[in-house]
Amino acid sequence: MAQLACKIFSYQFSCMLSHEEGTIKGEDIEELHDMRVAVRRMRAAAKIFEAYLDSEQLEPHLKGLRRTLGSLGDVRDLDVREKAEKYLKTLPPEHEHDLDPLVAVLTEEREKARKNMLDYLDSEKYRTFKRDFSDVLASPETLILPATNKKHDALPHRVREVLPSILYARLADIRAYSEWVEGPYISVERLHRLRIAAKGMRYTLEFFESVLGEDAKKT
Repeated sequence: MAQLACKIFSYQFSCMLSHEEGTIKGEDIEELHDMRVAVRRMRAAAKIFEAYLDSEQLEPHLKGLRRTLGSLGDVRDLDVREKAEKYLKTLPPEHEHDLDPLVAVLTEEREKARKNMLDYLDSEKYRTFKRDFSDVLASPETLILPATNKKHDALPHRVREVLPSILYARLADIRAYSEWVEGPYISVERLHRLRIAAKGMRYTLEFFESVLGEDAKKT
C-alpha cells in the first residue's frame, strides 16, 4: 500500500509540474484546472493511504499541497466569468450586456487572485516545497511505515488485504447521505458534500484501477 501511494504521488506530482507553465501563462484555463486536479488527487491519496505512511514525514509536503491548492483554487473558482461570457453570447442583442456589472466584478476579483497565485508560484516557499517533495519521492523510504508493530505483529499492508475494506468505507461515505438528499428541499451544501464523497470513491477506483480491472472505469 505504501509503495503504491508513493507511485501515485510521483505520477500526480509530475502531472502537476507539467501544467505549471501553462497555468502561469494563463492562455488556457484548462491548464490551471489540470494542475489543480493533480494536487487534489495527491491529497486524496494521502487520506486513503494514511495508515501506511509516516504522518510526521509526510505532513510538511501536505502543507505545501494545501497552499498550492488554495492558490490555484482561488483563481479557478472565478473562472465562472468565462462561462458567463459564453452564456451572454447566446442571448438576443438587447440582453448581451445584462450581466456586465457582474462580469466586471468577477474579472477584477480574478485578476487579484491570479496575481496572488503568480506571486506564490514564484515564491521561495513554493520552490522549496517542490524541491523537498521531489527529493523525498526519489527516495521514499522515509515515508513508509513498518509492516509490523512494536510487538512484531504483522500488520495488513498489501493491497489484496485491505482494498475491500477501503472500498466499503468509501461506499459508506456516499450512502450516509441517502436520507439527506431525499425530499423536495435539498440544500446546495448537502449536494456539494455528497459530490465530494462521490469524488473520493472515484479517486479510489482510479488509484486501484490496475487491480480492479476494466469494471473500475465503468463505475
